[in-house]
Order: sequence, then structure tokens, then C-alpha cells
Amino acid sequence: MVLSFDVFEHIPNSDLHLSEVRRVLKSGGIYALQTPNKWTNAVFETIRHCGFGWRDDYCSLHTRKALHKRMEAHDFTVEFYNIPVVNDYFRQKVRHYLPVIGPAMLYIINPDTLPDSLKTNIYARATLK
Repeated sequence: MVLSFDVFEHIPNSDLHLSEVRRVLKSGGIYALQTPNKWTNAVFETIRHCGFGWRDDYCSLHTRKALHKRMEAHDFTVEFYNIPVVNDYFRQKVRHYLPVIGPAMLYIINPDTLPDSLKTNIYARATLK
């Protein structure tokens, strides 16, 4: 088993990374990962950094669909999981970066209730064929 939490989005060459994960796993081996969703994280990081300076650090953000396609190209089958993210830490982070409008936005739009394609994080279990 290979675990990756808040790492995948920082790897410049995700294809090379997935090739290495594939190399170390036997057939049926599992790659469990969590990574921010490109659709929601790009907006948050742009606000947080007041521009696009974050893109070098978050060089491999994926949407759920793009991650699925990339995993299949490396002989993985993928299962996605929905794990709630709104907790006290999340609320504090929103208050810190968006003190005036953040709590109101969170009340109106709870990320845990968004469609799967817009969830803030992607949780996946990829099994090597």
C-alpha cells in the first residue's frame, strides 16, 4: 500500500510519480490518496495569495475527472470517497483568510453539500489492475 495525503498536488510530474507507485505495488495493491480539488482549491489559493503565485507550489492540481483519467492511464481502477471537511479547524481557516465574508459564505454554501465534482478535497483508493 502507498499512502499520499496532501502530497500529490505538489509533484511536478505526476505521471512519473504514478509510474513509480505502479512499480512498487503488486497487482491488487492500493494507492490511497487525498488531494485538493482543482476547481475549489484554485479559487481559495488565488484569494489567499492575492494572485497566482501559488501555482508553482500546487503544480499538479486535478479535478476528480482528470485524476480518474490519469489513474486509469497507469492501470489503476479508482474509487472515490466523500469525507466531510467542515469541522472547527476548517471554520477557523475560513475565518482567518476571509474574516468578513467567510463565515457567511460557509453558512450559505457548505462544501460538504456540494456536488462531488466541486468537493474541496478528493479522496480516492486506486487499485492496481
